[in-house]
Amino acid sequence: MEISLDARYSPSENAQRYYRRYKKLKRLRIVAQGRREEAAQELAFLEGLLFDLEEARSGEDLAPVEAACEAAGYGEGLAPDAPEKRGRRAAAKGAPALPYRRFRTAQGWEIFVGKNAMGNDALIRRVGREGDIWLHAQGLPGSHVLLRAPEGGSRPGRGEEEAALLRAAALAAHYSRGRGSGKLAVDWAPYRRVRRPRGARPGQVVFTGQRTVMVPPAGAEDLEETG
Repeated sequence: MEISLDARYSPSENAQRYYRRYKKLKRLRIVAQGRREEAAQELAFLEGLLFDLEEARSGEDLAPVEAACEAAGYGEGLAPDAPEKRGRRAAAKGAPALPYRRFRTAQGWEIFVGKNAMGNDALIRRVGREGDIWLHAQGLPGSHVLLRAPEGGSRPGRGEEEAALLRAAALAAHYSRGRGSGKLAVDWAPYRRVRRPRGARPGQVVFTGQRTVMVPPAGAEDLEETG
């Protein structure tokens, strides 16, 4: 490889100039990679909010979307009817609805399904506990799901545990943008391996040690809704 030299400088000085340029570009590359990752995370968050809007069926369903926008710093001036005002009205009428769905299988397994970004956030920050299994449709906006074994009694058998996991995965697929697909990849991991990074947007998590199952999306018609 031939490298052109600046005649104003000696070969040694040319080499030093190239080396300084290399170090500068290397630093810029690291910065650019970080910004690219931040942009990808922000895009995923906004796509999740768009999915929540697509799933909204009433004005009440929009309040959590606005709350997530405000938590992310997008909330100023979104609407004159602020979420806190609606919250006060809801409190006057009665206790607000939970931001997640809660189901129980015939064998006693509990399955929690976030309704939106704020519900997903609530599952990670307040509901999940040691021993739970976390699930989410791979690479798609949608609900976080927690699977919890029946309390008390003997440890569930392997077959029962696998059946419960597949049922929870089917719910994760159903409550995602890919519900119209024949089969979806759903990631699952122990809850202890899932965390919300400092400064993350509502519903955003990082996880390790995940496995993946392929399941057809299925609703909760065969499950008992408990909350």
